[in-house]
Amino acid sequence: MIRKEDTVARLGGDEFVVLLSDLSDNESEALEMARNVSQKIHSVMDRGIFVGDVVLNVTLSLGVALIGKDGETVDEALKHADMAMYNAKDAGRNCTKFYSRFNGRGAKEV
Repeated sequence: MIRKEDTVARLGGDEFVVLLSDLSDNESEALEMARNVSQKIHSVMDRGIFVGDVVLNVTLSLGVALIGKDGETVDEALKHADMAMYNAKDAGRNCTKFYSRFNGRGAKEV
């Protein structure tokens, strides 16, 4: 699901970041790669987390932003991913939204 060149980090509370390295320079290919990873994360978490004999059901609201050729900084990408995540929460939770620079909010559900 996550490659050895990728990074997963906890930002705080219940917020985590997954940094996917070496995505395609082609934006649509990079989005597809990010979409595939988000679908895999949802698939794994949909199974539940086993703690002893208890199954914990977890839902995820994922926000995705790409750092592209537009000179976007890491801080801007995190802000954009955060905006997309809140859009996912507003859409009913347990989905993924992608930030679109065209409308300034999460644009597509996975």
